[in-house]
Amino acid sequence: FTGTEVCDGIDNDCDGSIDEGNVCGGNNQTDPNLFASYSFTDLTEDSAGNYDLTNYGAERVSVCSQYAAKFEGNGVTHDSAEAMTSNIPSTNIFSASVWINPSDSSQMAVLKGPNSDGWHNGWSIRTYGKEEVLSRGIETWNGADNQVRVRTFLKTTTNGLGDHYIDLDFADVNEWTLVTITYDGYTLRGYLNGVEKVSKLFTGNILYLQNGIYPSQFWIGAAGGVPNFNGMIDEVKVYNGSLTASEVLGIYNNENGLFSCNLNCLSDLNCSANQICSNGVCVSNDSSDDSCSSNSDCASDEFCNEDDECEEGCRRDSQCDD
Repeated sequence: FTGTEVCDGIDNDCDGSIDEGNVCGGNNQTDPNLFASYSFTDLTEDSAGNYDLTNYGAERVSVCSQYAAKFEGNGVTHDSAEAMTSNIPSTNIFSASVWINPSDSSQMAVLKGPNSDGWHNGWSIRTYGKEEVLSRGIETWNGADNQVRVRTFLKTTTNGLGDHYIDLDFADVNEWTLVTITYDGYTLRGYLNGVEKVSKLFTGNILYLQNGIYPSQFWIGAAGGVPNFNGMIDEVKVYNGSLTASEVLGIYNNENGLFSCNLNCLSDLNCSANQICSNGVCVSNDSSDDSCSSNSDCASDEFCNEDDECEEGCRRDSQCDD
């Protein structure tokens, strides 16, 4: 029997695809709980077909064989720096998955749930450095200088302000890490690279408030009162449901190959003296490559000829003998 496809997580028409087309309000949506999916092939497009982004200065960059969004928050907070937003609706059961590549080991916003009032309410994902200034003093963590501490926040109607976050683990600077959080109405779980790192019991509904100060939107790379993200973000997914541990691991296994080029730089400054940054990877600055576009591309005793190749010889009379 072949039926008509409906949004129920079942392949009703027996064609090998689940909830394809727009039966769940999106295009080619294979997971009925998938709210939005951003791969940044088109910088602002939701590939689930539901909630396209508004871009505030983020840049699309090439990473290995695909694209990512690059942010240069540099300590600036909220909408005055680079960020992206959409109108994903709020939900009390959710999952969020995001690949991050931070450029420095500081406090930065990664994702911020929809309809959150400031940075305390709703849910969010952020990074922190080795030290954190608290009301009771400076708290020091055991991460290396080139690592960030990944933390997720969840504010409900029952938990207090000091009891609304969990620390997952450390992620390396200038390397890609998959961060996933899930909430089933009772337990908040945090995963890094598909492996569960921490969980915490929560009760009550997620506290989503709006007071007009901050837009009631979902944010990528920003959150009110927190420095904006500095680095790259890719493969952002938000679900109206709680992913299982096997589903989280499946996301990591399916997407890890996208970053197999081992991206380790954003510019030549991240590489050693004899290397340059090419498509996110430090490569040897091979002097045997004689191609050029001007004399500055050639050695001091060479010039750029009409075939755009470096050729040995002088550029001016002062380089020649009397």
